[in-house]
Amino acid sequence: MNFVLKIFRYGKLKANDVIGKTSGELLTLATDGKLLVDGKPTYEHAQISKHDLTVMQKCCESELEKFRLTGMTPAPFYFERVAILARKEKRYDLEVEICEQYIEITDRIFDSTSIGVKAGPRYLAIANRLLKARELLKKHT
Repeated sequence: MNFVLKIFRYGKLKANDVIGKTSGELLTLATDGKLLVDGKPTYEHAQISKHDLTVMQKCCESELEKFRLTGMTPAPFYFERVAILARKEKRYDLEVEICEQYIEITDRIFDSTSIGVKAGPRYLAIANRLLKARELLKKHT
């Protein structure tokens, strides 16, 4: 939210833009739609496209772009979904890659401490999934 406040202070967002908006809507406004996936914010894809690997990968890219633009932690949901869908398709290389990518980003944000999303169940699920995915990748290569 600090990013949105900064943008508000610099005049990019006006008071009327902020009233009644969710943080996702504010981010979309503040980033001129750069975080949209197929014309929608990532949170709209969480339910309607959660079984679509391609869309979930685009959501991961959007979350990484959100991090690059704002410094905000990427939402782990999309990374976990890509990992789950990749394993279902036996694409263990993709599963390893997406888990490593998420862990690397969160390690940069939170160092080695277990705070923020690193203390949550999704981060732990992704970290545990990475171990198993590496085993599966070795076994199938």
